[in-house]
Amino acid sequence: MVNDAQQAGDFDLSVIVPVHNAERHLEKLAGTVFGLGRKGLRCQMICVDDASSDASPAILRDLAATHPDLIAILGDDNRGAGIARNEGWPLASGRYALFFDADDILHGEVLADAIRDMDAAPDIDLAMFAYRYEREETASFTDMNYDDRKTLDLLLKGQAVETGRIEDIDLPLFSGPLVSRGCSPFVCHHLAA
Repeated sequence: MVNDAQQAGDFDLSVIVPVHNAERHLEKLAGTVFGLGRKGLRCQMICVDDASSDASPAILRDLAATHPDLIAILGDDNRGAGIARNEGWPLASGRYALFFDADDILHGEVLADAIRDMDAAPDIDLAMFAYRYEREETASFTDMNYDDRKTLDLLLKGQAVETGRIEDIDLPLFSGPLVSRGCSPFVCHHLAA
């Protein structure tokens, strides 16, 4: 379900979402992503379904029909979130890209602020965000994992985290939300918090 108009868009942000059995979350996430237009951001959403057995594929078809800037890729084989992200990445045409999970909650004001800050600092390739996990079954929260917190703390202290080739990174790669400027998060050179 990809058309030329979608690939040639002039987007501020491409949100790449791997989807697997996420029927409960898709409409809310699409509403949040496209609601960023009220903050002045034109967004593209690329959802790659990873062989969902629930209503996710049908919901994605409906959302793509409603939102011309939503690309839905429907897969027959369950290959995992990483492969789904990699499949969506070449279709991203935004100035920035965000890998985001379907069941995560997007806080648009934080994202809009990060993009504004990155626009003001063209030497920054990647922004990372603090996050926490909500455990629905226990109504509890879990904070960032240790390695991500360590990386974020270094950045907040003004220390650069230089990256190059993935093999040369001496800190664990951040597993939370990242916004990148025209590069895969795995080949960027400068990070900012």
